Amino acid sequence: MDNAVQRIGLIVGVVCCGLLIGLVGRHFLHFASEPQYKIGFVYAPSRVFHAQAAHPIKELIFHDKRFILEEFVVASTTDQMLLSSVCNKALESSVDLLMCIGHASAQGLINLSQKRGILKPIVFLGVSDPIELGIIDSVQRPGHNATGIFDEASQQMVNPADLLCLAKPKVKKILLPYAVNERSNEPYAFNIKALCRQRGVDVTLLPIDSVGDVMAKISGVLQRHDVLMYLEADSLATYGPAMAKLASQHGVTMFASSPDGIFDSVLAYSIEPKHFALAAVELVKRILINKEEPAFIPAQLIGDCRDFIINTKLCVEQDLKDIDIQKIIHTINTDSKFEVVRGHVVVR
Repeated sequence: MDNAVQRIGLIVGVVCCGLLIGLVGRHFLHFASEPQYKIGFVYAPSRVFHAQAAHPIKELIFHDKRFILEEFVVASTTDQMLLSSVCNKALESSVDLLMCIGHASAQGLINLSQKRGILKPIVFLGVSDPIELGIIDSVQRPGHNATGIFDEASQQMVNPADLLCLAKPKVKKILLPYAVNERSNEPYAFNIKALCRQRGVDVTLLPIDSVGDVMAKISGVLQRHDVLMYLEADSLATYGPAMAKLASQHGVTMFASSPDGIFDSVLAYSIEPKHFALAAVELVKRILINKEEPAFIPAQLIGDCRDFIINTKLCVEQDLKDIDIQKIIHTINTDSKFEVVRGHVVVR
């Protein structure tokens, strides 16, 4: 009897092992046979927004075994010949899809793709007003081979000048430099100047047509001001850290409008790149896994993606030693004008 029981147990064990091996084998074969897609990634690690958005993108792609990432690094987005060379290399590679960060990368890559007829799918992020930039036909039907994630810097629901005046009620004179180029922020700058005039605050607009002269021009007039700020989606943003250090030297309040300057500025109202990264990876999956065409995937406007940042470590050296953070937070939580900022105040 005992031998019979043992034989039955042995048979059951063998059958169970066989079933388990079969299931594991089928799972392995399924996993091994699942197609892998190669993604090309065009970005400039020297830009803070690019670096901050690239990190979660790499993490998401690395942990999804369906994807392989190949990086095409741009040393400088202002060097058109270098940018074009990197974009050409990316287009001629064996990747199945291309991702790119920022205005210059998106415009260079997409225009070159269409000019050369190498119409690989492209997903862009970190771009403002893509229709005006000429990289899509419309938001709902982008057309061609590109779609992506964008914001509208010129249509922020909160004017950064309102946040500045909230944090520094006694502000008197603001220096506002901006680049003069094909995507000049001049209308936006004039809007801030008009808003501040209503509050009795003077704004000196400083148009700069040569980025090589940025710091020299700012240094020449900064001493007559108590605030220095720059605008979002401006090519001067790369000088954010340098402007902030200059502000500290002169005891001037620095207000940054991009990730470039937030670590050296006492105040900032800036995009959080992580929101763009997560949404961009989802678009990649729709194109590669679901086989959707970029031309028919609406470009996605990311709203509610900016943080108002107060760097308490810089309050003394940037003329905000008397800042009332509790009053600022209370006003943001109770004044409907600041509704979009609620829950997005970061005190460091």
